Amino acid sequence: MASPSEDQPKKEPGDQSSPTGNAPGSRNHQPEMGYPPVMGYPNPNPHWQLPGNPPPYHGYPYHYVQPPPTTHYPPEPYPSPMSGFVRGCLMVMTAFVFLSFVSTVMVWLILRPELPVFRVAALSVSDFKTSSNSDFTASWAVDVTVENPNHKLKVFINQIDSFVYYNDYILTSSLKAESLLLNPKGHGVLHVTLSTNNTDDRHVVDEWVVDDMGQDRNGGSVSFDLRMLVSSTFKSGGWWARGGKLKVFCDNLNVGFVGANGNGTLPPEKPGACSVYA
Repeated sequence: MASPSEDQPKKEPGDQSSPTGNAPGSRNHQPEMGYPPVMGYPNPNPHWQLPGNPPPYHGYPYHYVQPPPTTHYPPEPYPSPMSGFVRGCLMVMTAFVFLSFVSTVMVWLILRPELPVFRVAALSVSDFKTSSNSDFTASWAVDVTVENPNHKLKVFINQIDSFVYYNDYILTSSLKAESLLLNPKGHGVLHVTLSTNNTDDRHVVDEWVVDDMGQDRNGGSVSFDLRMLVSSTFKSGGWWARGGKLKVFCDNLNVGFVGANGNGTLPPEKPGACSVYA
């Protein structure tokens, strides 16, 4: 006779059911000891950051950008010795011009040079003839006084270019090398002679000019203009000298003719004052 335990069906190895309905192993499970969970607060945000920090970026991953390559400049070439020499020459020339200008201004302020004074003291015309076929002859003899108004400067006159005009029309010219020394406050006389027979190709007088001079001659007087280009030098002792050209204009020299001999003179009571330009 079988025992009651043997009559009961055997439990399959995988059968975990229990007649009491409790989960298997519940007898051996013990609750873990610790702090109970805090009630009433939601779960913290997993993306929570400290104030001031931006939220995490969920887009494309950030790619590292390499900085642009450093620009390498070629080394500056060394200045050539020739360029330094040229710069030195320019500096020397600039300094020389500056010093010359300053010295000229200082000398001008100290010496105060004045231009000479020119006057026509005497003027005579001889062999003055005009004809209807443009024949024209004349000779001029002029005495020009020159005064040096400077107190410290001497004036040297080396050469004179003379020209005779009628109504701004040139009649003749001459070149004369004449040396004249004018001491401070001194004076001298220049003798100028000119002539023409209207055969010089440089100064051929037109027919209308000859006719106008003939009409003035018949009226008793002809007005001429004497102009000179004078080469001169101003000098003070042996340490300063300055040369240049003086332009002298002696205009409206009214020569009176008496009779039909073709000779005329400038009235002595009407000396011709001249304008001088440097």
